[in-house]
Amino acid sequence: MKKTIVTTMAAIVLISILAAFERPCERFGFPSDGGRGYGPPVRNEEFPSFFEELEFTNEQLEQMESFREEFQKKNIKLHSDIEILKIDKQNALRNENYDEAKKIMNEVFEIKKELAENHLEMIEKRNEILTPEQKEIAEKMRYEREFFMNRFQKGKGKKRGKGGGKGWF
Repeated sequence: MKKTIVTTMAAIVLISILAAFERPCERFGFPSDGGRGYGPPVRNEEFPSFFEELEFTNEQLEQMESFREEFQKKNIKLHSDIEILKIDKQNALRNENYDEAKKIMNEVFEIKKELAENHLEMIEKRNEILTPEQKEIAEKMRYEREFFMNRFQKGKGKKRGKGGGKGWF
């Protein structure tokens, strides 16, 4: 009898949990359509987006998207190569093959160097498509962002130094 009651209670709890998490709902921060909840931040007239502020043409947007995708594809492959090398390094260390581990670490550093060079190349390409007026506005935005981060974000959460953010600027 006790076994039946315990089994029934466990089944009810399990079904309740499954029903509760069948679909994410808005009250837990997820959109009701089942999406991930990410997306561009809501913009208004007071805080225009980067692209609105610089008044990008459709051609500029297409160019930026094109080379952004190109760099993303390269970088995804490079990041996966690093993860594979980390596994190889763990195996080398497990087998006490320190020379092999050092060799693998050098490969990882070379890939990280390539990632950094890709980032600089992306910035260079981005700046090539900006007009002089857009470059001036972008510089002003960069200065304002750095001022805000240094002035108002000190001691809040994760520390960020120069270049700590992700994105176009």
